[in-house]
This record gives sequence, structure tokens and C-alpha cells, in this order.
Amino acid sequence: FGGGGGGGSGGQDSSVNPAQAERNEELKGLAEDRFMRAGKVDQLFPMTWVGRGMMNLSIGRVDQARFFFETTLRQCGQVLPALLGMAAVRYREKDYRGAQEMYGRAMTLFPEKSGGSARVGFGLACYKLGQVDRSKSAFKRALDMDRDNVEAMIGLAILDMASLDETSRDFRQRSERCIRLISSANLVDRSNAMVQNHLANHYFWKWAPVPGTVEATAGGAVVKGSQAMNVDTGDRIRIGQGFETVVVEEEGEHGFRVKDAWKSESKTGLKLWKKDYDRVVVLARGAYSSTTVKEVQAESLYLLARVYHVRDEMESATKFYDRACKLAPDLGPARFGLAQCLIYDEKYEEAAAHLRLVLGSSPHSTDALAALGLVEVKTGKDRREAFGYLKKAIDQDPLNAELVQLEALALQQRESDYDKGLERYRSAVRLVEGQGRAVPFEVWTNMGVLCHETKKFDDALGHYESALKAIDQDVEAKRKPSLEDAGVDSIRHKNNSLFWEWVDAGVKVSCHSEEDNKLLAVAGDGGDGASLPEGVEVGDHVRLGDDFISEIMEIKSDDGKERNRLVLKRAFVPPADKEKKRSEGGRRGG
Repeated sequence: FGGGGGGGSGGQDSSVNPAQAERNEELKGLAEDRFMRAGKVDQLFPMTWVGRGMMNLSIGRVDQARFFFETTLRQCGQVLPALLGMAAVRYREKDYRGAQEMYGRAMTLFPEKSGGSARVGFGLACYKLGQVDRSKSAFKRALDMDRDNVEAMIGLAILDMASLDETSRDFRQRSERCIRLISSANLVDRSNAMVQNHLANHYFWKWAPVPGTVEATAGGAVVKGSQAMNVDTGDRIRIGQGFETVVVEEEGEHGFRVKDAWKSESKTGLKLWKKDYDRVVVLARGAYSSTTVKEVQAESLYLLARVYHVRDEMESATKFYDRACKLAPDLGPARFGLAQCLIYDEKYEEAAAHLRLVLGSSPHSTDALAALGLVEVKTGKDRREAFGYLKKAIDQDPLNAELVQLEALALQQRESDYDKGLERYRSAVRLVEGQGRAVPFEVWTNMGVLCHETKKFDDALGHYESALKAIDQDVEAKRKPSLEDAGVDSIRHKNNSLFWEWVDAGVKVSCHSEEDNKLLAVAGDGGDGASLPEGVEVGDHVRLGDDFISEIMEIKSDDGKERNRLVLKRAFVPPADKEKKRSEGGRRGG
């Protein structure tokens, strides 16, 4: 909650736009002159003292406002405007218990006249004291007394959203009720910057359904719509429940091309969703123009920066994050976003400085701790301090495997830390598998590299195989045969083809019998018996023809001399349109 006090109690005005600022200053000067003239006529008239107190409070002269309100209460007794004004002064001075007491006195003495504004002020004071239930009750009572009280609507909506449980059955219903409350506040007062900012934040996260359905092809980047789809180039979309990407360009009638290929099997009738970032921009810009309160303007700039950030417009994102930080130096999310942009621009020193400021106000921010640790490792200044930041982040969230992976990645940057890095990767793998998730292939690959560099070749081989299997599992929905089904050792995976090739073994083979297609006889070019050449050994992978691949499990001899029989791991199945016993050109994996 921003501001100080409630309603007519002298809180900061969040609905004044810059075009009115000059006129308002003129009116304030005129009001001050009139109050001084009124004081000369009757120095003890209570409304003169109250009016001067409210005017001073509105322009930030808290001490002068306190003097006028206290004087009114001392000279004239319990006057309602003076009670509300004094409550606002105490709230502004962060004396929340004192503010609560003054608002309570006003509501007790003037239960009707104090109105909804006093309940809002009381609710704000309760919230600051951690009395959330009392705060919600106060906001509800304010709405009962004044259905159009915008501050009460926003306060109640925020507290309700904070208490939502995503696992509860009524989560969606309650969250929608909160958004309706904020939307109602916007209808009552379309110039309220606080309301506009909250709506902008809501629409930043909301996926809006697009009318119609789409068809996606496995491995394809072109999506076809059932009708003209309401999407534009650059829109962030979601196809179905889990596939997020960006529209690159239009493609034919009712179609469009996306940045990432569809990873699942081909499907039709898929729901399409998109992010309405343009609406976020309109609301945030409107909020910025509707207020002169720096903290509220900073939040609007932060919301704009976040849109540009997610759109990869890094220059604009950096500019708006920076302006937000200058207006509100304590706005941690904006400063963290600025640090991310600076890291993207490889300005590590500046990024580190901003991350330290974030930690100054939020010392337990795991994201800031992890980012600062990686930046310090990158700059190479103080590795002990860098890993201290990473350790603090992990201590804050010990079950977060991604943080452990970041620490391992940092250790991987120096050869002397390879063993430590490998151990941290193993810890991350245990965490991921313990949570029932698949280990990313990048983790297996990095582990393979570390074992490779430290000459643990058997371990490296196992990790590389795991990486390739993870890649195949990631695209399993494409319905391509798996390595295991094809009988291919993962080292012969096509993504690893830089390190191996098929070489002609110079022999032909045929099935030894119709009953046992795993046993192959070696034949010469003329059909006479022949033996395997030197270099063909048990464990080699062989390819028969263009498609069949298997592993040699045993090499036999009919006469005890010549190596002329092969036992394969898988039974050879010739193509259906060719004879079962026809010879196939034998090739060996080198």
C-alpha cells in the first residue's frame, strides 16, 4: 500500500497529472493567502486551523500540519477533521499504532460522519502492524459505507490475492473475484494510478484466449488456424497448455510461423492463447501520466520495462528500469531487472553494483544472491566472496536444484575446481531426480566435459550417453524410433556424428538359418565361405544395408579356424519386399 492515511485525511494525491500541476500550485498559494487572512480575523476559529493543517500535510510540511491539528484538538476539543488529520500525520511519520488510535477515536466519536475514509486509514494502519484480518474487516466496512471507495476496493483485493492458495479448489473463483474488484475500482476512477498499475500487472501475467483453434505439425514451425487468428508478428503465444513461443510472421491464409518448432506429435483443434502486452503498456503509461507521486510513477515505469524485457527489446528495457530506479531507489524488482539488462550488455561491474543495492534492501533474495555470485565469478575479482553469495542463495532454498547447478557452473570456470564442480552437478542431479523431474541434457553434457577433462573417460562416456538420451526423450513425442528400439548405442547418435563414421568392412553376410536371425554367416563375393577381416571385434556396432543396426555379441567359427559366424544383439529383419535370406553389405562402426 502506498500513501499516508485515507480519504480526506490528507493522503498523497495519486490522480493529479502534470498538466494540472502548475494550476494546483497556484491554487495552493491562493488558499494559503486566504487562510492567513482568515487567521487575522479570528485566530481561534477551528476550521481555519484544520484547513491550514490539511494544506500543509498535502504539500509535505508534516511538522506544520501537526502543529495546526494539535492546536485545534487542544483549543477546540475532539473535532473530526482534526482527528483525521492527526491520524494522517502519525501514519506519515510511521507511527502506525498512534494512527490506529486516532482513527479509532474518530470512528468511535463520529461513527457515521467519519465515513469510509476513516475505515480505510484504520485498515492501512492495521496492515502496517501485521493485523491483516482487522485490515480486511476495515476495508469491507468502508465498502459497506461507500460502495465507490476505490482505496477500499484495492486494499481488499490485494489482501485477498495475498491469501490465495493455488492448490485450493476455489482458487480460480477467488482470484477472478479480486480482479473484478480492481476492474470495478478502475470504472469508478479511471485516473487512479494505483488501480491502473495493478491492472497492468494482472494483464502482464494473464493469457488471453484467441478465438478459433490451430493445427501444429510435429517438428514444424508453421501453425495453421481454423480461421483468421487475431495474432500479430511479435506476439507471445501459448499453444495448448505448455508450449510457449513468439509469432515470427504470417504464413499463407490463416497461418503463421513461430520462433520455435512444435515438439509434440501433430495435433489439431488446439487452443491458442496470447499475452496482451499492448494493454499493459496502455495501462502503465496511463498510470504514469495520472500521478505526480514518484513511487507510483516508478512502478509504472517498471511495468513498462518488464514488457520490453520480455520482448527482448533490451535497450528500451534498460532505459525504463533506470528511470524507475532513479524515481524510487528502493524499488528492488526494477533494480534487479536493470542488473539483468546490464549483464546482457556485459557491463558486469555496473550490474554487480545494482545487485548489491538490491541485497541491501532484500538480503534474502536468492535470485540476487545467485546473480551476484555468477557476476563476481565472471569478473574474477574475489572468488571466495562470489561463492559466498552462491552459498547464501542455496542456504535460503536448499531444494532448488537450479541454484546448485549455477554453483556448479561457476566452479566449472576454473580447472582447479573441476572436481568440486562435478560433485555439485551430482548433487543437482540427485535433487532433480528426487523431485521426479528429468535432468536437462545440458547438465549431463557439462558433467561429461568435466569427467573428460579430468581423464575419467568411462564416467564421461556415461554422462554423454545420458545427455543424448535426454535429448531423445525431449523429442520423444515426435514418434521417432528411440535409440534402444533401433539398437543403436547412443555414442552413434546423429548429434555425435562428428566423432565417428561407418566404414566398409569388405564382407557380405547372410542369415545362417530361418530360425535364428541373430546368427549371420560371412560370405565372400563369389558366395564361398570367408572370414571376418582383422579389426572386426566383439562389441563393434554394424550396419546391414541402410537401416538395420546392431552390436556384435559373439564371433564363432564352424571349423575352429576361420572367424565366419557373427552373433548379433538383435535379430536381423530384412525389408518385407525382399527375400529374407538375401545378402546385405556389411559395414562396421569405426
